[in-house]
Amino acid sequence: MGDLYCAVAPKFRSRKAFVAYEKKIRDIKMARNHAGKAKIKIDQFLFDETDPCDYFFPAIIEFENLSFSNLFFLTGQCLVNNGWNLPAYQNSLLSLLLSYQLWFYNCEAMRLRFALTEPSKRINPIGIPLTFGNMICLMAVFGNKDLFVNTTNFCLDLFDRGLVGGDAIPLTQLFIMRLAERYLEVVERNWLADPYPWAVDPCEEEPLFEALMRHWDDENTNILEPLLVQLLNRHTFQASRNNKDGAKDFDGHTEQFPLELFFIYRLRHWNGLMLPSLKHPMIEPPFHELPTQLEQVIFENRDRQIMRRVRKIFPEFDRVVEEAKIRPWKMIL
Repeated sequence: MGDLYCAVAPKFRSRKAFVAYEKKIRDIKMARNHAGKAKIKIDQFLFDETDPCDYFFPAIIEFENLSFSNLFFLTGQCLVNNGWNLPAYQNSLLSLLLSYQLWFYNCEAMRLRFALTEPSKRINPIGIPLTFGNMICLMAVFGNKDLFVNTTNFCLDLFDRGLVGGDAIPLTQLFIMRLAERYLEVVERNWLADPYPWAVDPCEEEPLFEALMRHWDDENTNILEPLLVQLLNRHTFQASRNNKDGAKDFDGHTEQFPLELFFIYRLRHWNGLMLPSLKHPMIEPPFHELPTQLEQVIFENRDRQIMRRVRKIFPEFDRVVEEAKIRPWKMIL
């Protein structure tokens, strides 16, 4: 590992600068009425009876985009308010997961249709490893184990079905997904067989991950603690667009949030292991401790409306999803 992660990256954006950046982006989106335009497209699917099937695809896109934006803005607000709005953050995360479950159905419905007319046609990927690694990680961080298990199986199913693509190699998220597989003792997939640049072993590419894979669940934290400090330092290098090879693993709502550290913390917490005691600029309040577990799952009314509408317009929805699944996961709504 050398001395690369012995200190915080010199060009890592300060929290003050991040908050200013988040406000700038929020103001731009408000000026352009992004949320209002997204609502119009979602409402067309929900309420327009002329041809609601035509509005399904645009509605999912806007549903997904709104969820990503909300996560980014909530991270900025949490730094301004020096405290988590945990229910709102989990709601946005659940909405994002739900949007990808809708994409899953859409891809399978297309595959079934093409099997009759264009059997050689390939279904395009619907996401990238970074997104699904973050989703798995954050579901664990917020503490609902059932959601974590369900999300992990769902995301691995997307990989198994070839619905994840992209050229970027987010080693942090690849490590998180490997660790999730081992923690849950699910069937480990053959990651190296995927036809993309990210078909690599993160523990071979990054010696720090290899060490963490060996020591994350040590009862004694003497070896683990300096590794976790290096993990946080690595985060600052990866999150900084001004550093060489930066901005690969973290951007938007994950830039300032030490999600990979809290992922390890949550797994240790679930295993009844002591949480290490660290000092680092990234884990100053409000990110100084593992978030309170959110056991209760509360969905936005809009999410429920969307799912009611989907099942009305596509009465075969649940059957198609159930028959297409490879791994044991379920719709969250």
